[in-house]
Amino acid sequence: MVDRGCNSVSDSASVSDSDSASESVSDSVSLSDSGSVSDSDSGSVPVSVSQRPSTTSDGVTTAVSVRFGSPHRRRVRLAFIQAALGACASPPPSMRLGSERIVEPAGGPSWDGVALVSAGADVAAIWSDPSGTWMRPLTSDGTARAERVRLAGRCDGGLDAVAVGRELRVACVRRGRPERGDEGAVSVVRASWSGGAFSVRRIASAGPQSRGVTIACDAEGACRLGWLDARPGDWGAWSVALEPGPSASPRRLSHPALPSGRPALLAASGLWLAAWQEWGLDRGRLVGEVRLEVDGGLTRSVERVLVPDAEPVLALTSRGIALAVRDERPAGSRPRLYVRRAGTAAELVTARSVRTVRADGPAGPLLLECAGRLVAIGPRRWSRGSGVIGLRELDAGLDAVGVERQIYLQGRDYAAVAATCVEGGLLVAFAERGDSYRQRVPLAVVPVRLH
Repeated sequence: MVDRGCNSVSDSASVSDSDSASESVSDSVSLSDSGSVSDSDSGSVPVSVSQRPSTTSDGVTTAVSVRFGSPHRRRVRLAFIQAALGACASPPPSMRLGSERIVEPAGGPSWDGVALVSAGADVAAIWSDPSGTWMRPLTSDGTARAERVRLAGRCDGGLDAVAVGRELRVACVRRGRPERGDEGAVSVVRASWSGGAFSVRRIASAGPQSRGVTIACDAEGACRLGWLDARPGDWGAWSVALEPGPSASPRRLSHPALPSGRPALLAASGLWLAAWQEWGLDRGRLVGEVRLEVDGGLTRSVERVLVPDAEPVLALTSRGIALAVRDERPAGSRPRLYVRRAGTAAELVTARSVRTVRADGPAGPLLLECAGRLVAIGPRRWSRGSGVIGLRELDAGLDAVGVERQIYLQGRDYAAVAATCVEGGLLVAFAERGDSYRQRVPLAVVPVRLH
């Protein structure tokens, strides 16, 4: 695992430590291994690159000299590079990555979902793969405290988990198989921190294309469950209230005539918020809206998006409620995570949306506040068969703080990413994507220290 911090300043500059020494400048300009600047808007320009190693306060950096073959573009390109490399001389980064620790050495090759849960000194990693749903207790730095324990069967439609007092609630979607007479199941597993499963409660059936589930609880321990129930011709976002309140029937959140995505849920100031994406056609083009519902009332459109997987995220912060969505702006650009924050749910509808980390990877983006610091996490593509997990701190105005930190290893792609707060920072878990050459791949965690 390589922490590319000073060597990778946000999306505006990254220098790999590999022999090929590839760089990317800005979000649409990259120095390829073949010796040309690839620009999504204007083709390729021949360049020559030379490197001289130098040392900075962050430990290691690389001085890069670039000559562009096209004089009329040279000035703007060098301005990007100088600004990016100049960031290496800035104050120490606001976060530092620790050593990678393996949670599951041989999982996969496909991962249904990964979750990290913490409560005080207790931390647990929970995941599902073809062998079942598993849990392993960890320390706050990601070191395993005990062997893994099997909680239930496979959750091939996704999983999520939350801590409720001294127990865990694990939400699971098992897809139905109509050809076998199997309706599938959306269920909740109650488990202890040591890994013992107390009970499994079935909530509803699940269609054969169902994907995505979320569980959230308020300060009193009242929980709600949200999931995407997907069947041929009917993709709908659903929710239901769980204990300790009275039992309730599942309720459809999304419009019955429009396909939807997985909902996000949040309890804030005595209110329950839900956000999800719906799709429709506008002049023959597929477009989407992210809709927000507050306490079961009328829904309102919050964001208009162009990607089919906006993956909305709701987060409670010290400055109010935050909503993050993935989108490409302008159309055809690489998707990024756009974040808005407001003091109340009503103000969230009209709040300013701010562009943050790039997020075009197969794993969904994350947003969470740990130790009073708001962190955006964006898994993204790097090269064929490789991905990067970018972490960026955001200030009160949602502007970037310091340099972006990156989790990266050549040839590694990330199928699932999760994070949770721990003392002094956060833990980030990531599961590698398997292939025909690597049938069993690891699930690992990296501690992130917030300064």
